[in-house]
Amino acid sequence: MDKISIVELLDHPEFISTVIGWIRKEWPDSRDDDAIEARLCGSRRRGTLPVALVAFSGNEPIGFVSLTLYEKGIEQGRPHWIDALFVEPPHRRHGLAQRLLRAAEEKAATLEITELFALTEIPGLYHKCGWQSVEEIATPQGRDFIVNKRLAEKE
Repeated sequence: MDKISIVELLDHPEFISTVIGWIRKEWPDSRDDDAIEARLCGSRRRGTLPVALVAFSGNEPIGFVSLTLYEKGIEQGRPHWIDALFVEPPHRRHGLAQRLLRAAEEKAATLEITELFALTEIPGLYHKCGWQSVEEIATPQGRDFIVNKRLAEKE
């Protein structure tokens, strides 16, 4: 496998449509493409949420993670979320999802976010990165989990 780099999607806007395609394929009930792009890129201003990070193998995008501010979560003390985490199937089981998750944590810390949440079907992945399960939710497809992680606060 080539060297993996992880950068902001805004550094490579030519791949926004690729990431939207992954979302459509993985989560077919997602909104229209414009709404997905807004959830990934927001106002396209750096240093604000939402932000998407993309993993590249050479020049090929192979996965992404996105961070968002969930306004309905503010009153519950759960405002900052991993909105989506995806790795192309041929690149799975090589630790890339963990690397993307860590990159998202690091990016969140630079934005002075001290705690992240995620809704996931695969809590084990998050547990490997030090996240804790907070809540289990029954769904028609099985179970989802809300997980969270407190990030190191700057001193």
